[in-house]
Amino acid sequence: MKRILVILFILDLIGFITGFILVSNNPSLGNQFIGFSLLLLMFIIVPIFLYMRYSKKKASDFVYKKED
Repeated sequence: MKRILVILFILDLIGFITGFILVSNNPSLGNQFIGFSLLLLMFIIVPIFLYMRYSKKKASDFVYKKED
């Protein structure tokens, strides 16, 4: 799962770089590349990362407990 996440992140970076390069020649196509890369990052990569990072943690570890 970690390798898939790394591959998706690298593809996303390539998409961002390609989009910023294409903006100078074809703004419409460049903006589409940037937009799709942002959507991939926010709706696919970040949730997978958060699931991998916090799936084995206890929720009680993140709650502040006031000591008496």
